Amino acid sequence: MATRAIAGSPVPVSEEIIAIRDRWHCMNHPFYDRLSEGKLDIKHLGFFLAQHYVLVGHIFKSLGITYAKAPTDVCRFIVENLAEEAGLIGIEGGEAHDHSDLIFRFTRYCGLKDEQVTTMEQLPTWYARAASYWWLAQSDPAIVRIALQATQESQLVGENDGRVVPALLKHYGFAKGSPEIHFFVEHSTADVKHGNQMLALVDRHVTTPELRARVVQVVEQLCKLRYASFTELYRVTHLGEPVHDPKK
Repeated sequence: MATRAIAGSPVPVSEEIIAIRDRWHCMNHPFYDRLSEGKLDIKHLGFFLAQHYVLVGHIFKSLGITYAKAPTDVCRFIVENLAEEAGLIGIEGGEAHDHSDLIFRFTRYCGLKDEQVTTMEQLPTWYARAASYWWLAQSDPAIVRIALQATQESQLVGENDGRVVPALLKHYGFAKGSPEIHFFVEHSTADVKHGNQMLALVDRHVTTPELRARVVQVVEQLCKLRYASFTELYRVTHLGEPVHDPKK
């Protein structure tokens, strides 16, 4: 991974944004604490994955705008990333999987029909995250969006490798080869490659103090928002709190 620092900066921008990510990393959220203890209803993890499915749809569609504005190496990354997600090519030469199919395997296990997943209403904070991707794709240089995605997508590695997969094996009766949990197993390693590629692109293209400041600002706000979205998820699922009707 590239580690070139901007003149006058003590560390590369990639290191600065990863430090922000780690400060707000959702693997440390109570949602995953309860899962690691075996106290989270497995259906709540399915609800999370349904919210994730809808969000990812917005992320990938909005990448079209980013692609149109991006330098050639960023464009190549976007194409490869989308092809892997769609199951057109495998990661690191491995077997190709449509990641939507992997999501449906688990949500079906949790009792959700495919149509319920594809049409699920997003929780307000998850809707805000989706909107932020569209907004940033249109308003900012392509590399700002890539920097954001690097800190969001790479969280799946820690969450799945450190919390989800061990909990599913220990408390919920799955084996590592169980097809229902293939999404979590694959994303415990797959996003390492993507994350490193994006961080290298960020170090290559964030070349001014002004652009660096914007990247840091966006990353901090959206890492906070991701954490807030897990708080809402936790309150609605595990704690059973409703999304409040303003008339009540």
